[in-house]
Amino acid sequence: MVWSMRRLTMLATIGLLVAGAGAAQAGVVVVMSVGGDDSGELERMLDDAVGDRHELRNSDDYTREAKKRGLGSSDPRDIADVARSLDADVVVDAVIRRDDGEYLLKIKLRARDGRVAKTVLVRMKAPKLGPAGKREVAREVQDAIERVLRD
Repeated sequence: MVWSMRRLTMLATIGLLVAGAGAAQAGVVVVMSVGGDDSGELERMLDDAVGDRHELRNSDDYTREAKKRGLGSSDPRDIADVARSLDADVVVDAVIRRDDGEYLLKIKLRARDGRVAKTVLVRMKAPKLGPAGKREVAREVQDAIERVLRD
């Protein structure tokens, strides 16, 4: 009986370790406002993508904290200061611009120190995405955030 209890305990412990190893690492992620996106649609899409897997700090949180600290630029040092004060692990810093008849959505994932850890580029025919496009971009951003958190 003692042997079977030990065996059960050992199997349960191994099961928890294996389950924990496969689980996605959640972190605190700040989504800044998307430059060039006057409608706010792309920022909302990024907010939704981040909020599905991580603790979200949105652009209002970022702006409020930046003003409180007297910071207003998109300088990496300023971004790092605000990220640290918000206890963020990753900052999503995106901009959309027109490029050779297309639109280019450039999403920089910044680490806690303000440096660009990963960049996701999305070429679009219009400044808006349909439902399938939003899902694809959300998946790419979620995967990239997971890689940044692991590194």
